[in-house]
Amino acid sequence: MKNIKKLLYLFVLLLLPAVVNAAGSVSVNPTNITIDQGGTASFSVTANNAAGKINITSSNASIASVTSLTGVSNIQSISGGQTGFWDSNTGTVQVRGVAPGTTTIRVVLADVATYDAEALTNSYNVNITVNAPKSSNNNLRSLTVNGSNVSGFSASTTTYNIGTVDSSSVSIFATAEDSGATVSGTGARELKYGNNSLTVSVKAANGDVKNYVVNVNRPDNRSSDNYLSDLKISEGELSFSRTNQKYNVVVDNSVSSIRIDATANDSKATVSGAGNKTLKVYANSFTVTVTAENGQARKYTLNVTRRDENGQTSNSGVSNDSTLKDLTVEGYSLGFSPSSYEYSIEVVSDVDSINVGAVPNHDKATVSGIGMLYLEPGENHFTITVTSEAGDYSEYFLNVNRSNAKNIPSSLLNFLSINDVVIDVNGDSKTILYGVDSSVSSLQLVYRTSSSTSKFEVTGGDKLSVGINVVTIKVSDEGSGENTYYLLVNKYGNEDYVNTLSIDSFTSDVAYNSIFNVKLKKSLLDSLKKTDYKLLINNVNNYNGLLYSVQFDKNVEMTEDTDLDISKIGNYEKSVVYGSNIPKNAVVKLHVDDKLKDKEVYLYSFNMETKKYILLKDKEKINNEYISFKSDGSNIYLLSEKKITDKTFILQLILYLLFFIFGILVVLTAYVFYKKGKLDPIIKKIKKA
Repeated sequence: MKNIKKLLYLFVLLLLPAVVNAAGSVSVNPTNITIDQGGTASFSVTANNAAGKINITSSNASIASVTSLTGVSNIQSISGGQTGFWDSNTGTVQVRGVAPGTTTIRVVLADVATYDAEALTNSYNVNITVNAPKSSNNNLRSLTVNGSNVSGFSASTTTYNIGTVDSSSVSIFATAEDSGATVSGTGARELKYGNNSLTVSVKAANGDVKNYVVNVNRPDNRSSDNYLSDLKISEGELSFSRTNQKYNVVVDNSVSSIRIDATANDSKATVSGAGNKTLKVYANSFTVTVTAENGQARKYTLNVTRRDENGQTSNSGVSNDSTLKDLTVEGYSLGFSPSSYEYSIEVVSDVDSINVGAVPNHDKATVSGIGMLYLEPGENHFTITVTSEAGDYSEYFLNVNRSNAKNIPSSLLNFLSINDVVIDVNGDSKTILYGVDSSVSSLQLVYRTSSSTSKFEVTGGDKLSVGINVVTIKVSDEGSGENTYYLLVNKYGNEDYVNTLSIDSFTSDVAYNSIFNVKLKKSLLDSLKKTDYKLLINNVNNYNGLLYSVQFDKNVEMTEDTDLDISKIGNYEKSVVYGSNIPKNAVVKLHVDDKLKDKEVYLYSFNMETKKYILLKDKEKINNEYISFKSDGSNIYLLSEKKITDKTFILQLILYLLFFIFGILVVLTAYVFYKKGKLDPIIKKIKKA
């Protein structure tokens, strides 16, 4: 039987193009491998001008086992390993270390024939050494700052607030519990003014890393005086006031240059932007910047208009008006005046943001630097820039002092971001569900309360495993008690399915946030159907902007595991087409395409069988960028400014959808053929051509 197989192999080889002077061989590389217990490694087996079955087995599978073959065909399991068919190709063999020791992986040629009938060595050995697992201990034994032990140090506590240190640096010393671990981030650490978060990292022998954070505040005793005491211009009229940061001056056509002189109010401040300036005809803008000792800058703007030979200040109807008609801070009075360019307000410590609005004096001017602005404790300085139609600009300055004197203790988070994605923590729930891709190994958390004296203790998040990872943020503040936030972080595995999420009992409504499309297990919905609670799946972007949400309850009809997604697949005239696989009776909240914002729209679903549209929303006003509706299980939805009554319109839209679906099928078919190698001859012909 073996001779017959060999003759068949040789017959097949004779039908293939001959390879001149190519001797057949089988090679293995490398032949010596070292693995940690529980780790994996691989080696390659290459058949050169040869084809046939090769068996891969372990001499002692309790030390090292063969786990997989790739790159070859007809893979099968055999006693002690696996076998596959090599045909002048390279396959990869993966080996897993089971227990410390040494063993051999044998590569045996079971039925292999060469293209030139050359005899081959019957077997090859790969020597495997499995080392004992390395320690995962990444704890600190001790931690000192400037020679003193950190108060309350514990290996399990990773965040410490040292308080105020009036110095340009601190000296941090730390020792690891395990002698095989390495510590980084120690020694002299530079301090910037204000709050400093200094990280000490402990890397275990197996590579696991734990970060300890030391928070130190360096008081800023530098001068903040960034005013001018005098500002002069060699030509034109200028009435200086230290609080007025914008001046408009008109000069005759004969003035081709000016000199600007500026004097700082504080000798420790620096001034830039003064000196001799050349003037072009019409608009000229110059900025004098005063930088205080502490680095805070204040800009004074001089808009100098040079008349033309006819005495005109502009050669067209283009406006150079860069002033504001109004400037507001929601909930506060500024006392706005068009001639004033700097404003200051005081807020209490629990105010961490303000909403700033501005209206330009000319409708073709643009304004930047407004909207929701976030505050740090102490002084905050913001610049609102107005740019005219002609390109001239003016700057308005807003100083906000977030008082520390009126600090109100708090143990409630008012800000939380996970890997730069902002999470809403303003509700009552202190359990937050979040999904991350399988490539994410750790979490970068940013959190704060409205109090400057809050203390935080974070556990977990430095090494994520597939499935549910529990991260706790314990927040305490003297006089405000203690609160613990639980982050249930689901790291997707190979299937990327949302499983029970540790909420299969459904004791309350649950919201799950993710920046990825979510695959949902039917078993999870079956568990939900036994309760009266709701499950909300939110697909968000990095700024906590909701792209869409899907709300499930016991009335949702879901017959199989579902890959949730609803997204734009095309445009048609004044319509946007969305593809969807949202189960029937789920409530959808969808972020509307920009072209339909502030419009009245019709929402239709499209029945693929009857080729008919079903009206779901009639003249819905989009005034908050979202539209909500209950899914009827359709795969296609249409948002349109036009009501579908014209048969020609319906026919055209159906043809458009069918063409789109046909295009997807063509791409998928080409991809399948490509993966199976059936496009290789065509690609080769194209390359030759």
